[in-house]
Amino acid sequence: MLKPLLIGGCPRSGTTALLFLLNSDPRVVISSEEDLPSLAARLHEDLGTRERQIAKRGVGVGRELSLREQWPPGGTDPYHFTAAFLGPMVSHLYRLHHQELGREGKPSLIGDKLPRYYERLDAILGRKDHGLAFRYLHLSRNPFDVVNSMLRRTEKTRQGKDYWKAITDPAAMIASWNAAVVAIHRWRDHPRALHVLYEDLVFRREATLSRIANFIGIELECPYPLVEEESAHFSRDHLSDAHRAKIEAECDFLRYRECITQAGLSPTDPRYLY
Repeated sequence: MLKPLLIGGCPRSGTTALLFLLNSDPRVVISSEEDLPSLAARLHEDLGTRERQIAKRGVGVGRELSLREQWPPGGTDPYHFTAAFLGPMVSHLYRLHHQELGREGKPSLIGDKLPRYYERLDAILGRKDHGLAFRYLHLSRNPFDVVNSMLRRTEKTRQGKDYWKAITDPAAMIASWNAAVVAIHRWRDHPRALHVLYEDLVFRREATLSRIANFIGIELECPYPLVEEESAHFSRDHLSDAHRAKIEAECDFLRYRECITQAGLSPTDPRYLY
């Protein structure tokens, strides 16, 4: 059974770009914002009725089984869905999707991308969610670029050129970035978690893809660069001096620097901080 990969991080941190990059490998099928853990929970709730009844009330559900219920030998119990079916069921669902996309063979990596997975890491990494041992890949990005991107999309939405309603207040943008950094900082040493910097996908692409490949257990074939022009990465045209001052004063740079240092990078490198 495949181990699903969940991709999360503060919105506008490059999770969608990473999704496109991974899905460029023909053996990978990662959906976008389908909320895979919730889907698994709903499947378990809808299909595991008999298992829950037996667990709650005991074998036989408090009564003797009729002769018909005991035929064929072994009774009807082997035909009930249990939590053990959940992992193979989810894997099969993604295999069918893989086939519908016109790809040959079986996928080597399945999963889902949803930025706010970071808000549920206690459930995702703290226990096996309905029998599924999810792996989690967290993407972080320089807060100046995150806020700039949110401000740009907010402005384009007001102009009728986009549809961005997620976070439109600068204070909320910073709060979201901080919450994501705090979340991954807490779980940064977990064996089923990997923290990747968006800037590394831009400037150290091969080495970063190698880290991801080691984490997921397959060598990736991703032919496309994340950005065509690296200088475009530093476009912060929507940041005013007030925005910059607020970011510098309120962002949790201490935890962010610790994450950068743990990744073997220089915490003073301007590509990661300023």
